[in-house]
Amino acid sequence: MATPKLLQALSSISDDEWNSFRKYLLISIKKDSISYKCFKRLYDHRTKMNLPDYDEHINKKYFPSIKPKAFSNTLSRIFVKLEEWLALESFRNERHAKELQLIKAYNLRGLFKLADQTAAKLENKIKSENYLSLDRNKSLAQLYHSQYYSNNPIKRKEDPTLFADCLTNFIRTTNEYAVGYLLELENQAQTRNIQNVPLKEALSKLRATAYTSELNEILGHTYKMFCNNDKAAYLRLENILQSEVLDSASDLFLILTIYLRRVSGELYQKQLISRKQALTAYQLSFLATAKNNNQKFSAMNLFNGVTTLGTMLSYKETEAFISKWIDKVHTKHKESTAKFCQVLNYFRHDNYQPIPQLLQGLMFDQYIYKIISQVLLIIAHYKQLGEEELVSNLIQNLRNQMKRNASIIPKQNYSRIQNLLRIIELLIKSKYDRSININLEDYDAVYYRSWVNKQLKT
Repeated sequence: MATPKLLQALSSISDDEWNSFRKYLLISIKKDSISYKCFKRLYDHRTKMNLPDYDEHINKKYFPSIKPKAFSNTLSRIFVKLEEWLALESFRNERHAKELQLIKAYNLRGLFKLADQTAAKLENKIKSENYLSLDRNKSLAQLYHSQYYSNNPIKRKEDPTLFADCLTNFIRTTNEYAVGYLLELENQAQTRNIQNVPLKEALSKLRATAYTSELNEILGHTYKMFCNNDKAAYLRLENILQSEVLDSASDLFLILTIYLRRVSGELYQKQLISRKQALTAYQLSFLATAKNNNQKFSAMNLFNGVTTLGTMLSYKETEAFISKWIDKVHTKHKESTAKFCQVLNYFRHDNYQPIPQLLQGLMFDQYIYKIISQVLLIIAHYKQLGEEELVSNLIQNLRNQMKRNASIIPKQNYSRIQNLLRIIELLIKSKYDRSININLEDYDAVYYRSWVNKQLKT
């Protein structure tokens, strides 16, 4: 009798949001209603929301006279209200959304003076904002559009700039979004080998239009950095992100720090930037994630950070990094997340002995990390115990497991892990057959490539 949609949604909201939703709920239902009493019980036991059959437990313990079907219907009614509240909260938190809708509504009702007053205030507000953002030109374009495409007499005044302003800001925001989407296409090409050539060509043409903006220039630096691992563009973006040009709590700032972090690893490996500069990129990215209200600090973020930083920092420094961020991770499996971070830290610092025990019984939010944990177990046994038959059995078991679950394993991870397993097998055979030659150039992509390089050199 589970109602996963309601429980999943409720488990994602904060205590303040619970209170806000409670107030919204009371607009349409009474305090003595079954729906509200049910809501209260859900709130009182919100920390247990993820337990199996949680809704069934609430039904039996607090509402035993209500049949399961009727109780399920009650939860469904609450979910309908929760969806309404979530949509309104999203609208309320959208920059300029209220004013833009007011301008449109005033014009539709013929309240042109009010529309003009609201438009003038919003225009001044947007133009005086301290931070650059993707919302700026987009909001101005929407503002001018609402004023022009209405019966508002303002468009018939002697000064004919309204439509031109609308078009100018539309083209600017189109340019900005085009470069932003080009960045993500490049990201997908590099990380997932997804090539969208026609889309890339179309976006490049949009980007080439004459109108530009300060933000467009910043995005252009980012694109150049990302496509070519360009050091100068990297340093330029790093300086911009450390300044106060962009709001460090915005989605845009967060996305740009993720791109910076990606490129920092490549440049550091090629010794084009210093250790300190690479660490700055990670610091910016993790601080942005923590400050961004729209972004969950996922276990994957922390795992990726520990995996990369472990190659730059000492064991104790990496441990301090884990301790600093572990409590900010949103996960159902906090203890497993912490242990897996320890495993990654031991692995990056060639301490394999503690790994098998730490990996026992771990649970993850994403299935791929169950696979990666098995990879690390194989590596630990290969390095620490030297039990070749056990390692071979573990490799075969993992291959079978991956084959059974191929549909839920990202393709890029699947091939990279299979290549790593093949190389470990060859490393074992090479101990007895010196004619075996392992050339990394024969593999398009390999999981833990830097670790493999180390093994080949020893």
